[in-house]
Amino acid sequence: MKTYKLADPLNIEERKRFQRPGDSHVLQSKPPHVRALAMIGKEYFRCPRKGEWYISGAEPEAYRAPNDLSSEYRIAELIEVRPNGTWVPNVEIEVCVRLADRGHRIVADEHGRAVREETPKYHAQIKDRPGYWGAGNSIDEAIGSLVQSHSAMFGVNVVHLEGKHAR
Repeated sequence: MKTYKLADPLNIEERKRFQRPGDSHVLQSKPPHVRALAMIGKEYFRCPRKGEWYISGAEPEAYRAPNDLSSEYRIAELIEVRPNGTWVPNVEIEVCVRLADRGHRIVADEHGRAVREETPKYHAQIKDRPGYWGAGNSIDEAIGSLVQSHSAMFGVNVVHLEGKHAR
Protein backbone atom coordinates (compact mmCIF):
# COMPACT_ATOMS: atom_id res chain seq x y z
CA MET A 1 0.00 0.00 0.00
CA LYS A 2 1.18 3.50 -0.75
CA THR A 3 2.02 5.84 2.09
CA TYR A 4 2.13 9.65 2.00
CA LYS A 5 4.21 12.31 3.72
CA LEU A 6 2.53 14.57 6.25
CA ALA A 7 1.99 18.15 5.13
CA ASP A 8 0.58 19.18 8.53
CA PRO A 9 2.09 18.59 11.98
CA LEU A 10 0.86 15.99 14.45
CA ASN A 11 -1.20 17.12 17.43
CA ILE A 12 -0.03 16.28 20.97
CA GLU A 13 -2.20 13.13 21.25
CA GLU A 14 -0.77 11.79 17.99
CA ARG A 15 2.76 12.60 19.14
CA LYS A 16 2.20 10.59 22.32
CA ARG A 17 0.67 7.69 20.35
CA PHE A 18 3.66 7.40 18.00
CA GLN A 19 6.42 8.09 20.52
CA ARG A 20 8.99 5.29 20.56
CA PRO A 21 11.06 4.14 23.54
CA GLY A 22 14.11 6.38 23.76
CA ASP A 23 12.48 9.30 21.91
CA SER A 24 12.79 12.69 23.54
CA HIS A 25 9.92 13.79 25.80
CA VAL A 26 8.08 15.60 22.99
CA LEU A 27 8.26 13.93 19.61
CA GLN A 28 9.01 16.17 16.63
CA SER A 29 5.97 17.52 14.80
CA LYS A 30 6.55 15.48 11.60
CA PRO A 31 8.49 12.34 12.58
CA PRO A 32 9.79 10.38 9.57
CA HIS A 33 8.41 7.08 10.90
CA VAL A 34 4.84 8.44 10.91
CA ARG A 35 3.14 8.59 7.53
CA ALA A 36 -0.40 8.55 6.19
CA LEU A 37 -2.07 5.59 4.54
CA ALA A 38 -4.91 6.31 2.13
CA MET A 39 -7.90 4.21 3.01
CA ILE A 40 -9.27 2.16 0.13
CA GLY A 41 -12.91 1.73 -0.75
CA LYS A 42 -15.81 3.84 -1.89
CA GLU A 43 -16.76 4.83 1.67
CA TYR A 44 -13.32 6.41 2.18
CA PHE A 45 -13.70 8.96 -0.60
CA ARG A 46 -15.85 11.66 0.99
CA CYS A 47 -15.82 15.12 2.54
CA PRO A 48 -13.36 15.10 5.48
CA ARG A 49 -14.61 16.18 8.90
CA LYS A 50 -12.68 18.59 11.11
CA GLY A 51 -9.46 16.96 12.37
CA GLU A 52 -9.50 14.03 9.90
CA TRP A 53 -6.54 13.34 7.66
CA TYR A 54 -7.05 13.33 3.90
CA ILE A 55 -4.88 13.05 0.76
CA SER A 56 -4.62 15.95 -1.68
CA GLY A 57 -2.22 17.79 -3.98
CA ALA A 58 -0.43 17.44 -7.32
CA GLU A 59 2.24 15.57 -5.36
CA PRO A 60 -0.14 13.91 -2.91
CA GLU A 61 0.46 14.50 0.77
CA ALA A 62 -1.62 14.08 3.91
CA TYR A 63 -3.38 17.12 5.32
CA ARG A 64 -5.51 17.58 8.42
CA ALA A 65 -8.93 19.11 7.74
CA PRO A 66 -9.07 22.48 9.59
CA ASN A 67 -12.87 22.26 9.57
CA ASP A 68 -15.58 20.18 7.88
CA LEU A 69 -14.71 20.35 4.17
CA SER A 70 -17.28 20.51 1.37
CA SER A 71 -15.15 18.76 -1.29
CA GLU A 72 -14.54 15.00 -1.40
CA TYR A 73 -11.04 13.61 -0.81
CA ARG A 74 -9.54 10.22 -0.07
CA ILE A 75 -9.61 9.79 3.71
CA ALA A 76 -6.29 8.82 5.32
CA GLU A 77 -5.11 7.26 8.55
CA LEU A 78 -1.84 7.80 10.36
CA ILE A 79 0.42 4.76 10.59
CA GLU A 80 3.92 3.99 11.79
CA VAL A 81 6.38 2.78 9.14
CA ARG A 82 9.07 0.33 10.24
CA PRO A 83 12.71 0.81 9.12
CA ASN A 84 12.30 -2.03 6.58
CA GLY A 85 9.42 -0.15 4.91
CA THR A 86 6.55 -2.24 6.25
CA TRP A 87 3.94 -0.48 8.32
CA VAL A 88 2.39 -1.02 11.71
CA PRO A 89 -1.40 -1.07 11.51
CA ASN A 90 -3.41 0.83 14.08
CA VAL A 91 -6.32 -1.57 14.28
CA GLU A 92 -9.00 -2.27 16.85
CA ILE A 93 -10.88 -5.52 16.30
CA GLU A 94 -14.46 -5.91 17.47
CA VAL A 95 -15.91 -9.40 18.06
CA CYS A 96 -19.53 -10.43 18.62
CA VAL A 97 -21.81 -13.46 18.41
CA ARG A 98 -23.64 -13.74 15.09
CA LEU A 99 -27.26 -13.96 16.24
CA ALA A 100 -28.75 -14.67 12.81
CA ASP A 101 -26.25 -17.40 11.95
CA ARG A 102 -26.05 -19.87 14.81
CA GLY A 103 -24.81 -23.38 14.19
CA HIS A 104 -25.93 -26.66 15.68
CA ARG A 105 -24.22 -29.79 16.91
CA ILE A 106 -25.43 -33.12 18.21
CA VAL A 107 -24.51 -33.89 21.83
CA ALA A 108 -25.62 -36.44 24.42
CA ASP A 109 -27.89 -35.24 27.21
CA GLU A 110 -27.71 -36.52 30.82
CA HIS A 111 -29.61 -39.70 29.79
CA GLY A 112 -27.35 -40.44 26.83
CA ARG A 113 -29.92 -39.34 24.22
CA ALA A 114 -28.75 -37.41 21.19
CA VAL A 115 -29.96 -33.82 21.29
CA ARG A 116 -29.36 -30.86 19.05
CA GLU A 117 -27.48 -28.03 20.76
CA GLU A 118 -27.18 -24.50 19.43
CA THR A 119 -23.59 -23.30 19.02
CA PRO A 120 -22.67 -19.67 18.50
CA LYS A 121 -20.81 -18.38 15.48
CA TYR A 122 -18.62 -15.33 15.85
CA HIS A 123 -18.07 -12.21 13.76
CA ALA A 124 -14.85 -10.15 13.92
CA GLN A 125 -14.46 -6.79 12.20
CA ILE A 126 -12.11 -3.86 12.18
CA LYS A 127 -13.68 -1.05 14.17
CA ASP A 128 -15.33 1.59 11.97
CA ARG A 129 -14.63 -0.46 8.81
CA PRO A 130 -17.56 -2.85 8.29
CA GLY A 131 -16.15 -4.04 4.94
CA TYR A 132 -13.25 -5.75 6.74
CA TRP A 133 -14.65 -8.77 8.59
CA GLY A 134 -14.23 -12.49 9.23
CA ALA A 135 -16.35 -15.21 10.83
CA GLY A 136 -15.78 -18.51 12.59
CA ASN A 137 -17.00 -21.06 15.11
CA SER A 138 -14.85 -19.48 17.83
CA ILE A 139 -13.48 -16.02 18.56
CA ASP A 140 -10.02 -17.20 17.48
CA GLU A 141 -11.36 -18.58 14.18
CA ALA A 142 -13.21 -15.32 13.48
CA ILE A 143 -10.10 -13.21 14.10
CA GLY A 144 -7.97 -15.64 12.07
CA SER A 145 -10.45 -15.41 9.21
CA LEU A 146 -10.33 -11.60 9.39
CA VAL A 147 -6.52 -11.49 9.32
CA GLN A 148 -6.24 -14.07 6.53
CA SER A 149 -8.96 -12.46 4.39
CA HIS A 150 -7.50 -8.96 4.77
CA SER A 151 -3.80 -9.70 5.26
CA ALA A 152 -2.68 -6.49 3.49
CA MET A 153 -4.55 -4.41 6.08
CA PHE A 154 -2.47 -6.03 8.83
CA GLY A 155 0.82 -5.94 6.93
CA VAL A 156 0.88 -9.74 6.97
CA ASN A 157 2.01 -12.00 4.14
CA VAL A 158 0.39 -15.44 4.47
CA VAL A 159 2.49 -18.22 2.92
CA HIS A 160 1.10 -21.77 2.71
CA LEU A 161 3.88 -24.31 3.25
CA GLU A 162 3.52 -27.71 1.62
CA GLY A 163 5.54 -30.91 1.46
CA LYS A 164 9.10 -30.74 2.74
CA HIS A 165 8.70 -27.06 3.68
CA ALA A 166 5.86 -27.76 6.13
CA ARG A 167 6.88 -28.29 9.75
